[in-house]
Amino acid sequence: MVEWAFFDIGNVILNDDPAMAQLYFYIFELIQENKRAISFEDMLDFRENSILRNRNGRHHYAVAEEYLGKDIVHKKYKAMLKRLAAEWEQVSPMIDGIRPVIEDAAKHFKLGLIANQPEEVIPILEKNGLMEYFAVNAISAAAGFSKPDMRIFKYALQAAGCQPQQAVMIGDRIDNDIIPAAALGMKTIWVNIPLDSKGYKPSDRLEAMYFNSIRKASASQLKPRNDHEKPDYAVKSMSELMNTLHKIRMN
Repeated sequence: MVEWAFFDIGNVILNDDPAMAQLYFYIFELIQENKRAISFEDMLDFRENSILRNRNGRHHYAVAEEYLGKDIVHKKYKAMLKRLAAEWEQVSPMIDGIRPVIEDAAKHFKLGLIANQPEEVIPILEKNGLMEYFAVNAISAAAGFSKPDMRIFKYALQAAGCQPQQAVMIGDRIDNDIIPAAALGMKTIWVNIPLDSKGYKPSDRLEAMYFNSIRKASASQLKPRNDHEKPDYAVKSMSELMNTLHKIRMN
């Protein structure tokens, strides 16, 4: 019987798309500072190819290395991520409809977080009145591991005091969430919400360009390649997610 529901944060609770757009802006700024004759369109084309051809979830890092070189990336990338984390509340808004899902799930399951996120995400969840629902906090900044490393899942399960078969993982990525959770024996729900259903509209031309790039290629939209990668459940809306959790509870 499933007793615990573990939520990813990015693109499940908070919308990571504006944050990723901001990271690409920072990379483009650095490219311009280093006098590289690369357009924003060039960056996005490389991004899309990196995702579609290589299934690269760290496409942003691949883009930075391609146009800046490893030496500059090694020196500057952590500073860019730190700068982004400081702006997390502004660039990572809550996804429409997630609050009632969490509130309802908390009535039937114990809840936890398993997410690749900076520590700055916790005050955001607290400010929105959501952190109180989560008894286990396994974000990468706290756990010391990042998905898809199975150690972060084991860390969460140990903190919860439950076996994998007693837990369900709710995430947006086949590679980061579904495959490792299923390998441990957890049930899995792939949250694959269409871009325009997340409740966010681009605020300027460059952001709109990035969002158009997401429509062409997104790590969250990469489908399972075989039965081994298939989730137990796949949902495209918050109402479907709530109904699926009800179904799991009844089984």
